[in-house]
Amino acid sequence: MNFILNNHIFDTIISLFLIVNTISTIITSYFEFKKKRKDIKNYKNLTKLEWFKLCIITINIIAFIVLTIIFSNKYKITSYIILIYYLSFVYISLKLSKKNIADLNSDNKMSYIQTTILFIIFFSSRATSIYMKNFYIFSHTIKEYLLIIYITIKLIFFIYCTIISCSIFVYNLSIMFKKQLQSIKILLNKFLNKHFELKLYDFYFSNKKDKLSYLILDIIIYIFSCPFLMIIYFIFALCILFIKFIIRNILKLYTIVANYFNNSSKIIRKTLKISTIISLIFSYIIITYNNHIFYNNTKDVFNLLTTVILIPLIYDSIKKYKS
Repeated sequence: MNFILNNHIFDTIISLFLIVNTISTIITSYFEFKKKRKDIKNYKNLTKLEWFKLCIITINIIAFIVLTIIFSNKYKITSYIILIYYLSFVYISLKLSKKNIADLNSDNKMSYIQTTILFIIFFSSRATSIYMKNFYIFSHTIKEYLLIIYITIKLIFFIYCTIISCSIFVYNLSIMFKKQLQSIKILLNKFLNKHFELKLYDFYFSNKKDKLSYLILDIIIYIFSCPFLMIIYFIFALCILFIKFIIRNILKLYTIVANYFNNSSKIIRKTLKISTIISLIFSYIIITYNNHIFYNNTKDVFNLLTTVILIPLIYDSIKKYKS
């Protein structure tokens, strides 16, 4: 329990993904911008009326932001507005969950990335220490339930952030190195289709001059070189087969990843349901092995909720989802 509540590893993983994905998404957004510029040939040929509309919209947006900042500072509600701002990304990410990773644009990805900031705000080790300090105002029973809810949500949210962050990072890499990956794929396929033959000694001397002495010399060389060449070729063939085995699996992985990007919404939802079950099981283990913190009544209630209601419901939804 202490590991889940206070260990910095969860914060570090999410923070690293946050930094890396922000940088990689900015880079991929530049590629998207270049592509749009190529697709839109008349992007410079805006009419004066269109330029006027664009300027008015921009001024209104800037004015709204400035007024919001002034208003929030005057009434000291800046923290609440920031909270609402970040919580809005939870709503956006829930709407985006129906989209596959391959269908996301840079704005969508940034919405997902900003959702992960909520983990650092509400579920980091610092946030945990703040919660623990303020839990003393509640009764012991309420503290137990709050702690169970917190641990469960933290585990589910961490798994969700990790899956989304990994997916975005890998997809951004595939965009950034698209040409290189395609070239590597072509080279690997060429290597797979290449045939290797055993080449023994080819009677070099007798092929040059038709003499009995040369033929005898070639026969002696052939007899002595044949076993050594066959051993070398056998080792070489094993190495080639092993390399081809690795290449085939790499290409399979490439196909699996490509299919995942095109069907990620279904896979992520299914994974989250499975991770919810795992999180509930972990929470139950934590409750069971911390008798000095959790009362038996709490264990019984949690056991009833998870094993009788929640886990069967989630499991049934996974089965229906498969069918």
